[in-house]
Amino acid sequence: MKPIEIKEPKKFEGKPGEDFDTWWVLVQVYIQDQPEKFPKDEQTIDWIGSLMDRYAASWHIQWLKGTLNGTYPMSMTGYVQALKLRFEDKEAKDEAHASLEKLHMTDASGICLLKSKLITIRLKYLEQH
Repeated sequence: MKPIEIKEPKKFEGKPGEDFDTWWVLVQVYIQDQPEKFPKDEQTIDWIGSLMDRYAASWHIQWLKGTLNGTYPMSMTGYVQALKLRFEDKEAKDEAHASLEKLHMTDASGICLLKSKLITIRLKYLEQH
């Protein structure tokens, strides 16, 4: 069986209302599926930055400047925290947490629902490419 080729996610502009959360999941899937391409934090951060345009690219450049002048450490952990703080949809995240609490994740149906959502996100990505 031929392995599925994962294409790079589309560029993220950082516009209000743009779906950061789905874009970020697709970025993480790409990185996890091809770890040999990302041996160091610096390379991973640079690649993520290459997927940004406009407002998001400006944010990325400012973050890199902060690492050069010592304001931020050059680490994937710090980058992801700053990226999520700036672009994550906090309302959607709160809604998702509330939904998870209602499902009582020990219930098998809740686990199936989460797996279904993950599959839907991956299929959406594959359909776009």
